[in-house]
Amino acid sequence: MIPFSGEKKMKPNILIHVCCGPCAIIPVEQLQERFEVTGFWFNPNIHPWAEYEKRLHNAGYAFQRLGVPLVYDFSYNISQWFASALSSSDKKARCRACYDIRLSATAEYAALHGFSYFTTTMAQSLFQDFDSITAAGYKAEELYGSRFLPEDFRSYYREGKGRAMEWMMYRQNYCGCLFSEVERRGIGGKKFPKR
Repeated sequence: MIPFSGEKKMKPNILIHVCCGPCAIIPVEQLQERFEVTGFWFNPNIHPWAEYEKRLHNAGYAFQRLGVPLVYDFSYNISQWFASALSSSDKKARCRACYDIRLSATAEYAALHGFSYFTTTMAQSLFQDFDSITAAGYKAEELYGSRFLPEDFRSYYREGKGRAMEWMMYRQNYCGCLFSEVERRGIGGKKFPKR
């Protein structure tokens, strides 16, 4: 029999891109069972600025309650984001460009700061394209070397929404970009559902 050394096996570390506080709660709790988790805030897609600030503060509140560190990248290069998003009039293509920008920044930070893995809270939303998120994650993995974890948290969406309500958190009713705000208001056609 090998004597117990008293050493704990270290969990691998993971950087989770945070789109908003409500979508982070359950994914972070789920990941903590297997990983040392750190959040990463980078969202140049969120418009207008007042909405960006609400979601930023909300994310900080969620991570404080969860007892998990949150790193902030306040880069808000609106010109770069619009240049990428406007490269196509197709909604799916715009979303893919947005996923690429955010997950590339996450993968780069993960690689530069020694994180073994990265993932995103966007994978909890029923309103996001999980396959496109996964494709963007693997593309970023190839660029930067930190491994992408394609974790699907969508089955926890309602639980996360309920917890956000218990915590009295602000819950947005559109993805974040100007295009989704226009959709939500029904200006350009169909209305975006309440989240």
